[in-house]
Amino acid sequence: MMNGSSIQDPTKITSSKFDELLNKGQIEKVNVFNKSDGEAFLTAAALKDKANKKIAKDVFGNPNKGPHYTFEIADAQNFENKLIKAKNESKLKEYDFKIQGDWTGILMNFLPIILIIGVWIF
Repeated sequence: MMNGSSIQDPTKITSSKFDELLNKGQIEKVNVFNKSDGEAFLTAAALKDKANKKIAKDVFGNPNKGPHYTFEIADAQNFENKLIKAKNESKLKEYDFKIQGDWTGILMNFLPIILIIGVWIF
């Protein structure tokens, strides 16, 4: 979805499912985009768990490098505090907050120009 490091799209999960995985120490890394969207990478041990069997391998049968799950974030500050606590308790290896630009607005502004040029050429 956001990171582009996997052929397979990550599975969307709820906040409660994310909390469950985080509390079990099954999440290795979390990326947060624009304080509203997140993606989770599972630990190697979690990928061996029967509950995560469907996402352990990509569409070609190779190990899925992730991201494995995506989720929405309601309160960024509360979520950051949760990540800090999990890291301090060694339930999470790393997390990162990133700003991601929205290209759809830019593309929509140029769409009429592209259409005019396209019609003019053909």
